[in-house]
Amino acid sequence: MSERQEFIEAIEKALRSSQADETEILAFRTDSGLTRVANSQIHQNVTERNSAISVRAIVDKRIGTASTNRPQTEAIAAAVEAATANARVSPRVEEWPGLPHTSATIDDSVAETTGACTPGKRAELVQEALTAAKNSKLTMAGALETGKTEIYIANNHGPVSVSSTSGVDVSMVLMALDSSGYAAWVGRDLDGLRMAGLAETAAAKAELGRRPEDLEPGAYTVILEPAAVADMLSFFGYLGLGALSVQEHRSFMTDKFGEQLISEKITLWDDGRDPRTLGAPFDFEGVPKEKVVF
Repeated sequence: MSERQEFIEAIEKALRSSQADETEILAFRTDSGLTRVANSQIHQNVTERNSAISVRAIVDKRIGTASTNRPQTEAIAAAVEAATANARVSPRVEEWPGLPHTSATIDDSVAETTGACTPGKRAELVQEALTAAKNSKLTMAGALETGKTEIYIANNHGPVSVSSTSGVDVSMVLMALDSSGYAAWVGRDLDGLRMAGLAETAAAKAELGRRPEDLEPGAYTVILEPAAVADMLSFFGYLGLGALSVQEHRSFMTDKFGEQLISEKITLWDDGRDPRTLGAPFDFEGVPKEKVVF
């Protein structure tokens, strides 16, 4: 029996033994490696393998949670018992709609080269960038991370859904005495990574920034890089585009549905099934994702 199947059976057994009215188990299993660079030298290499298992139990519309990072059957069962006990002493949520009824979704999008990446391979890739930085007479700092993540979600209304995906995340800064340049790349497949090209991009930005000049106070047109826009949208989405933030009146969209809030030139959407993303094809309740235009 595979390790994945053993884990699925542990989840199913814990759900069957639960004494709660409804029970949900959400688990993440990660296996990643990280190589860091400072002063144009590799100074750190770390590997992490971890599990994060969260249980939500509902008793008479009372919700309790518990968690563990131990993937063994008895540890998951103990977390279910703890969540159930917590639910019994929690306040009732009268508007509780119940956990969703879903079918199983199995998604495997791990790129073979990413999943098999070793510290030696990461070092080779980093050396490509270091060589480009040296050729430009610049100092490099940055990090390259590779790994894979499995997401499991199930409740007592249906089977276990599993999503397995790989990820590559690299960022670097090339520095001169009076300027610096930044470059980054995120993807699923290590074969798509071009470290030397990224370093050359960062070097070109550093060259453009040499001999900076003072600017008088005033209004200037600013063009943001994709990485800067992504960072802004991440906070924008987390703080404002979720149902909970709207319900709690923390979102900029609260009481403004139907109004035009931003330029017609901008369209925001979420599509968890887009192959360019790194996410799972279902949400953290196991419901299949659909494209949502905000």
